[in-house]
Amino acid sequence: MFYVKSTQKQQSTINNWNPYLSWHEGQSDDGSVEYCLAQNVKSRQGVTPPHTDMGLETNGLTIMRTGDLDPTKAVIAETFKLLGNSAYGKSLENLENRRDVVYTTGENVGNLVNNCLFRTSTPLDHNDLFEVESAKNKVRWNLPLQIGFFVYQYAKLRMLQFHYDFVDKFLSRDDYQLCEMDTDSLYMALSTDSLEKAVRPHLLQIFYQEYPKWFPATACDSHHKQFVETRTRGEVWDPLPCCKARASFDKRTPGLFKIEFVGDGMVALCSKTYYAFGEQNKISCKGLNKTLNDLTKEKFLHVLKNRQSGGGSNKGFRSLKNAVFTYEQERKSLSFFYIKRRVCEDGISTEPILI
Repeated sequence: MFYVKSTQKQQSTINNWNPYLSWHEGQSDDGSVEYCLAQNVKSRQGVTPPHTDMGLETNGLTIMRTGDLDPTKAVIAETFKLLGNSAYGKSLENLENRRDVVYTTGENVGNLVNNCLFRTSTPLDHNDLFEVESAKNKVRWNLPLQIGFFVYQYAKLRMLQFHYDFVDKFLSRDDYQLCEMDTDSLYMALSTDSLEKAVRPHLLQIFYQEYPKWFPATACDSHHKQFVETRTRGEVWDPLPCCKARASFDKRTPGLFKIEFVGDGMVALCSKTYYAFGEQNKISCKGLNKTLNDLTKEKFLHVLKNRQSGGGSNKGFRSLKNAVFTYEQERKSLSFFYIKRRVCEDGISTEPILI
């Protein structure tokens, strides 16, 4: 079991109007994409591509790299990592969900309730005090939506490039099997105990030549040729200090992948729901508290083999109106149902949905 994860979601200047679509066009057999997509591009001709400010990314990467070299600045580096990973999500916020909240007495509640913008009211005490929520009278769409949109589009593009331009190019399809893919990560099973051993022998030299394009470089530019020759002969590469500095720098470069998990196998049920096992286990179960529920490989396998969803319970606190309650909720989070691809008769293999 082999798992790689992108160091950052791809965030770069928009050099072309739609490089994601351009990549699809280059992959098609006849050099064209479907008519509806081509018409969409034609309709956008003459439109200026959106501008994105790269200051946050450039400064954030510089600070994170400084934190790698200076432990005293590690906290600042982690802060900017969190900021960089959350900024694009904020740019996609639905501003229509924002509310105006007013605290008022009963004599004014009627006027607010009768307003077309009224959404909900909550009595706060026995003294005729209410909390009234209303939709905003005017919504200013002032967030840069293009940032979040293109970050996610570039993430999709990078994952497609990694599979078709790297994995499928250098590895025989008899030697690997894709298991699960997320926004910036890919799980696959290998017939060998390492990725390098699965590379087609006649492409081994090209594999090492293109290695820095996909992974943090293990050799600097000055010693890259020596690295390729050494690894092609099957010898161990001993990186020099300058090469180690390059590897540390590339660790923070957007779009490069790193090995995140190596194990013996994996049970992938649906999106963000899997159990990878080996010397250490890696579990993901969206919507179910892993601390309160004993999630084991056997439970995931039971769902897969019996084709019946399983799950557990969540417990916690929830505020409702002006009170706080405890709750216990049963959730079928270990779902066998998979909506993104067609599940074959064996209940394991999947095929694309033909629409």
